[in-house]
Amino acid sequence: MTTSVYFESPDAVASHVASRLKRLAFVVIGVELRPTVRHNGLLVNVTLGKSIGLGTTYIAEQFIAGELRKVTRQENILFFWRYVPRPVAQMKISSVH
Repeated sequence: MTTSVYFESPDAVASHVASRLKRLAFVVIGVELRPTVRHNGLLVNVTLGKSIGLGTTYIAEQFIAGELRKVTRQENILFFWRYVPRPVAQMKISSVH
């Protein structure tokens, strides 16, 4: 099933990336897009609220980068993954053994 996606702004692209990641069970805090002159492409900064395995991030990255290549006509789509852990104060003492 192929869907035609048209974006009017970088914010719409970032929102699309966040929604795709949320469908894949990622806890997304933020997505930023920046053009990168050094690599002549697009840098996608993703901030996660829950740690995810490297294999899972790789699969999601390949899937979303393929979509973005078609939509943005950029060949070099680079991802930068960040993980922001929950504050220690929110952890329950009873869960620590």
